[in-house]
Amino acid sequence: MRIRQIIIESLKMPFTDFKAFLVVYLLMFSCEILSYILRLLPVDDYYLGWFILKTVVSLMMLGISMNIVQKVVFGKSLHFNIKHHLVEGFNEYVLTLYYILIPSLLSILLLGPTGLYFNVIHVYEYILDMDINVASSTVMELLHFLPESMNINLYHSIQLHLLITLFLFVLFTSFSYIGRILMFKFGSLKVACDLRIILRVVRKMGYGHFMKFVLIFTLIVVVVVNFLIYLDIFIDDVFISAFFEVFLLLFSSNSFYKLFFNADMELFKKSE
Repeated sequence: MRIRQIIIESLKMPFTDFKAFLVVYLLMFSCEILSYILRLLPVDDYYLGWFILKTVVSLMMLGISMNIVQKVVFGKSLHFNIKHHLVEGFNEYVLTLYYILIPSLLSILLLGPTGLYFNVIHVYEYILDMDINVASSTVMELLHFLPESMNINLYHSIQLHLLITLFLFVLFTSFSYIGRILMFKFGSLKVACDLRIILRVVRKMGYGHFMKFVLIFTLIVVVVVNFLIYLDIFIDDVFISAFFEVFLLLFSSNSFYKLFFNADMELFKKSE
């Protein structure tokens, strides 16, 4: 199946089963409301209890949402089991956190190689040696006192580091979608977090094909995000964030499933 066909079909996916979309939206919206209410509560003796209750309910709702996504994408039957939904919700939370932590840690480790750390330290030491009132000055005001060469080096290192960090987050976000499909397929969080299996998937379909798809996928997400930011002027942010989560979840699940798993599944039989 061609990339264009996959993208078009996946963009329609959230609305082909509107009932499922609405149910998942209401569940995600409820999670957003719970988080909002928790932020408003005073930190007292009951706060920890409310936090634990909110976490358990949110995980269960997330698990139910994942079950509905599996029905829409894979055609699996729905089930209702509180324990199973809690496990599914916990696995989804861990998977998301795992693929956020990896690029975050890599970004921190790259502070040195990109030169950003050393340039910041150099600027910091230079400013301390200057005979000015640092406490009452903003960052932009302080930068005007720096030599032009120091400013250029700082800006270049910031741009380089941000570019590499953005690439890492896009790449590992794509890996997380592949991992989520693997978790749906095999019911194993371990398989979903195994980067060796993820890379085997990418190699099987071709690195060039993969990067082309990720580029198109990223552009679509950017367009959707900007559209939702525009809507946020007129609609409450809770509605927007919940809608975006559901749309992206169904769109990404279907597109990555069609892209990577319409082919022969022999590659993954050892993981079952």
